[in-house]
Formats: sequence, structure tokens, C-alpha cells
Amino acid sequence: MKCILYPKPYPDQPDNLSRWTPAPESEAKGWDWCVEHLRRAGLIHDDYWIVDETDLPGGAISVENDHNYFFDAWEWKDEKVQPNMPKARVIHMDRIRSKRDAALAALDVPFMRAVEAGDTDEQERIAAEKQVLRDIPQTLDLDGCATPEALGAAWPEELR
Repeated sequence: MKCILYPKPYPDQPDNLSRWTPAPESEAKGWDWCVEHLRRAGLIHDDYWIVDETDLPGGAISVENDHNYFFDAWEWKDEKVQPNMPKARVIHMDRIRSKRDAALAALDVPFMRAVEAGDTDEQERIAAEKQVLRDIPQTLDLDGCATPEALGAAWPEELR
């Protein structure tokens, strides 16, 4: 399946891409019609690229495909889509922080129960576990991940 990629029409995100996959009835009208439709909508101004989704990093975008995980890091460089790895690392760490924050919140009630029960051993155990979770952004090194696949595989053991 083909799609149209074009620079996001937002001045604060000049290198990010937007993706438009036409509905079958739109695709049946032809790609020139699709491009003109996006121009009339104010989405395409100058640059756009019609690409086969299998040529995108990680292949076609789908719910099952984790490579759309880094879609916001995609940029058009050297006549193809390439992931901007510094952006991808930020996206990945933000998602790790989100999972970490949920894990921290899940420990709040057990900690309060330990306080109410006067169980100082349990309080210390939970406090240590929470500290390990808080330290994840400082201890997990994503700089060595050179590809989206390597980056996606870099996940803290404490959150598995």
C-alpha cells in the first residue's frame, strides 16, 4: 500500500513528517487527485513524497508494527525516510518514564499499608524498589542504540 508523506505544516516541527494513506475510494481517483485534495486542505505546500509503506523504516505502519513507535522521529533525508535517532531516544525515554511512573504509583498503596501496619522492613523494601524505578532515566544508557530496532529492545528489566 502506498502513502503520501509530507513535512508537518507546523513551524515548531519543521523536520517531522505527516503521513496520509488514502481511503480506497480516494486512491481510485488517482494520486494526482489525492495530492490536490491535500493541497486544498492546506496540508501540502511544496514537498511531498509518494512511497510504498513497505519501504518505510520497519515496513508498513500498523497497530501490530512497533516501528510506528518512532514515527515522530522520522525525517526525509537523502530521498528516503530515515529515523532521527536523537529524537527516537527522547520518544523512547518518555515512554519508559510513563511506564515507570505507573509502576511508582502502583507502589503507593502497599507503602501506605506498610506504614499503617508499622512494618518498617516492608517500608524500606518498597522505598528501595521505588528508588530503583526513579533512577531508571539516569542508569539506562540509550546512546549506544544506533537503530530503532536496537532502541526498541532497550527496556529496563525493572519494567518488564
